[in-house]
Amino acid sequence: MRRKMVNNRLKMVIAILIVFSLVYSIGFITPMNSDDYTYALRELSLSSVKMHYLGWSGRVVSDTISTSLLKFFSPHIYNAINSAALTLMVLCWTMIPATLTKSSPSPYVMIFLFFLYFVANPALGQTNFWLVGSANYLWTNMFIAIYILISIYLSNGKKSNLILFVYAISSIFAGCSNENTSLVVVLISVAYFFIMNRNKYLLIGVFGSAIGAGVLLLAPGNLSRASTIQDWYNQPLAWRVLEHFSERLPSAMGAYWQ
Repeated sequence: MRRKMVNNRLKMVIAILIVFSLVYSIGFITPMNSDDYTYALRELSLSSVKMHYLGWSGRVVSDTISTSLLKFFSPHIYNAINSAALTLMVLCWTMIPATLTKSSPSPYVMIFLFFLYFVANPALGQTNFWLVGSANYLWTNMFIAIYILISIYLSNGKKSNLILFVYAISSIFAGCSNENTSLVVVLISVAYFFIMNRNKYLLIGVFGSAIGAGVLLLAPGNLSRASTIQDWYNQPLAWRVLEHFSERLPSAMGAYWQ
């Protein structure tokens, strides 16, 4: 039994190295582009973050990550860190079902999930290798995966002060992810709290994710950006809903698979 566990851990290490190496081999040759230059030149101070939050976006977590990586690290280093983030996200996906079933994570499942992610992702470059894009989508989904994994650990009775601290931070980061996932994280947190018979420790995740979502969605910068497309908001709500689902959404979804 012990030899089997050692072999499985060795295979997991190999799987992790394979995933990291494949991702980094692409990131290594990906140049800076688009918003990378803007975020690399941003100041990383409380006043700068506040100005960005009040005038542009509530994505405090992702915007700070992108600026930090571009400002303080060379391309080879920040691409390595970015590759590690994707590897950690896939590792969390692998560990979630294993933790639920109280079994060992499978290296084969990890490799399968990794390749499935590559095949099924219609915007791979924009969400993983373009650094500002990865901060907005890859990193935020990594925080969500970490948060869900720790939620399961806590519901299994595995708790310590360190785990609770990381859980609280990850819940806020997961809630403050991006606009299309923040409320989903809150709803998942509430649902899991009731499914697990109102485990008091899971309330940390409920409140943390709600705080993160509030910081993201209620940012004054969102209203500031919305004011630039006032003609859209001047249209009746029924027209906007019809236009969105009949024209904009089909066009966007169709572009993913061209």
